[in-house]
Amino acid sequence: MDRQDIFNNISEERNRQDAKWGSDFDNLNTPNDWIAYITQYAGKAVTIPWDAETFRSSILKVATICVAALERDTYSPRHYDRQEELVVPKDDIYERVKEVVENVAGIDVVNPDTPLEDLGADSLDLIEIVMELEETFGIDLPDEEAEKATSTAAITALVKSKLPKGNSR
Repeated sequence: MDRQDIFNNISEERNRQDAKWGSDFDNLNTPNDWIAYITQYAGKAVTIPWDAETFRSSILKVATICVAALERDTYSPRHYDRQEELVVPKDDIYERVKEVVENVAGIDVVNPDTPLEDLGADSLDLIEIVMELEETFGIDLPDEEAEKATSTAAITALVKSKLPKGNSR
C-alpha cells in the first residue's frame, strides 16, 4: 500500500467516524480523552492472537483519531477544570459500579460519561457487567433499561434508581 492509499484510507475512516459520531463530538474531547482513544486502539493492534488485518485496522483508527485531534482548533478543558459541567458521582455506589465495570471489562474508567464501547467494552462485557451488578446490589436491571445505560455514570444512575430508597450500601 502506497502513501496516497494510506492517506485515502485515513480520510475515508475519518468521514465514517464523523458520520457515526458527528464532528461536534470531537469538540467535547479533552487532551486526555484523545490519548485514551489512541491508547485503546493501539492496544488492540497487538492483541493476541495477532493478525495482520486487526493490526492494520487498529493502526488506521489510531491515525484517524490523531488526525481528528489535530483538526481541533480548541480542546475541551480537562475534566477537573470543568467540574461544573461534568456530573461526577463520587459516592460508594459509583465507586462499586466503577470497580465492577473495570474488573469485568478490563478497562480503565477515567471519565464517567465516556461510553463504555469507546473504552473497548463489547456487548458481552456489558451483559456480564449487568449480571455482576445485579448480584452485587441484589437488584434487577431490566434489559431495555440496561441497554440505554452506556456509560459508568448512566449505569450508576440506573443502579441507584433500582435500590430501595435510603439504601446507600
